[in-house]
Amino acid sequence: MTNGSVLVLSNDTLITALLLSLLELEGFTLLHGDGTEAAAVVVERLKPRLLLLDSHLPEARMEALYHAVATAGTVAVLFSPGHARADVEAMARARGLPWFTLPIGRTRLRELLLDALG
Repeated sequence: MTNGSVLVLSNDTLITALLLSLLELEGFTLLHGDGTEAAAVVVERLKPRLLLLDSHLPEARMEALYHAVATAGTVAVLFSPGHARADVEAMARARGLPWFTLPIGRTRLRELLLDALG
């Protein structure tokens, strides 16, 4: 059973690999950008069902990315491997997005993502 496609955008390759491993175990199809494109362009091109977006990325604060997410019909979820919980929570609430901080267990991540996908 597949839960659809997922794209993880983060500058931290270790965090990206960890999340992709967990997502693959949960039945998601993993998508990858080529590393040269802007986040909005990658979302427009790949049209993932789900986007996990590192709140540390400068693009996580850019309207162009959220426009691409809306246009593609993608569900965005913010996460933070290092920001204080209050920072990522405030950022997510301002946009009405689900969010999480690391570390997170596999069960909790699955529940959060399936709830976000409806």
